[in-house]
Amino acid sequence: MRSVARTAITSWRRAADARASGSRAREIRGVSKRAVSSTTHALRRGLGRTLGAIALAFLAVACDDTRVDLRLPPGATLGEPVARVATDPVATNGDSADDPAIWVHPQYASQSLIFGTNKLGGLEWYGLDGKRLGVVAEEAHPNNVDVAYGIGLGDRDVDVVGASVAGPRPGFQLFVIDAEARRVVAATDAPFAVVAGAEPYGSTLYRRARDGALFAFVNDRTGRVEQYAIDGSSGTFTASLVRSFAVGGRVEGMVVDEERGLLFVGEEARAVWRYDAEPDAATTHRDRVVVLEVGTVGVVPDIEGLAIYYGRGGRGFLLVSIQGANRVFVLDREAPHVVRKVIDARASPTIGDIEETDGIAVESFGLGPPFERGLFVAQDGKNAPQNQDFKYYAWSEIAGVDLLIDARRNPREPHWMR
Repeated sequence: MRSVARTAITSWRRAADARASGSRAREIRGVSKRAVSSTTHALRRGLGRTLGAIALAFLAVACDDTRVDLRLPPGATLGEPVARVATDPVATNGDSADDPAIWVHPQYASQSLIFGTNKLGGLEWYGLDGKRLGVVAEEAHPNNVDVAYGIGLGDRDVDVVGASVAGPRPGFQLFVIDAEARRVVAATDAPFAVVAGAEPYGSTLYRRARDGALFAFVNDRTGRVEQYAIDGSSGTFTASLVRSFAVGGRVEGMVVDEERGLLFVGEEARAVWRYDAEPDAATTHRDRVVVLEVGTVGVVPDIEGLAIYYGRGGRGFLLVSIQGANRVFVLDREAPHVVRKVIDARASPTIGDIEETDGIAVESFGLGPPFERGLFVAQDGKNAPQNQDFKYYAWSEIAGVDLLIDARRNPREPHWMR
């Protein structure tokens, strides 16, 4: 059933993007014929009359503009990159992989790491070739992950990884990165308790460029967001709740612009909201700004992963995973956050595309080939017949001639812009 429906959806997506004058009806009819042919072939393999009816029902949904809006926002262009690398699949089957984060090595960019969460296992990390290099906290069941550079821990500065975890001891877990060994170790004996000791959902880190202070944002499935101040001055990390507020509906994906002090939160069925990230800032509905809203052209539920592409001088982009359309929107980092491009990844002869994507990550700094002009990473929710994985894309291929490429912006040297 999934293969038939996916064939129909993929064909229709190509037809919707064509938009040639007077050709739409013919395109949709062609899609229908191809999908019916696929369904007939499936039936001949013995899948049965009932399964065929289900597949045709999926076709009807796929070809309904009111269900899946694949139009491009005004002025936006379409990018169709192919993955350069696919990671080793996560160790567990089912809905396991979720969120990636990119860590840039302090001396050797080609030795940088990509962290990936396994919701049914532990925190995994991979090289730029996609090979799994290690896993830690295998019973923690991490969901979202982020990195932060140069965080004070006693008399030294360390790079850290932070993740919301839902294992036997739910909370927010910090890890310290060993750059020389290219591995991580837990920074504390147990996760910090968050959301009143319940199971957290999404999370992100915020290293404030003004003074290097570290904060963690954590949310739960009810739409509540909590902000914690992380302090390592004593030689041990501690977490103190400094702010809590309700967004409305269910949220998960979050990211902070560390140079402007702005928090972006994805309310899955409604919008991406922008809040002030400072711990004493107001958080009522009057104090937030809508950045991208479901129901506008091409924006459908669910809104999932968020990431920021940093350029020098405050330039750059906010990336938003639109899971319901299998696309990623690229918006200006600066207000009013105009949509500049829509990423609709395609399969290559050796690596599949990405579908039902949860988490995403992007790094502008030049890494090892073929990512010397930046890297984009996305979780792939459908990687059959293998388990889920993460796929790497060259930012230069996504950017083309439409978007900024700034491979010299050092993520360890942010500039406060407020």
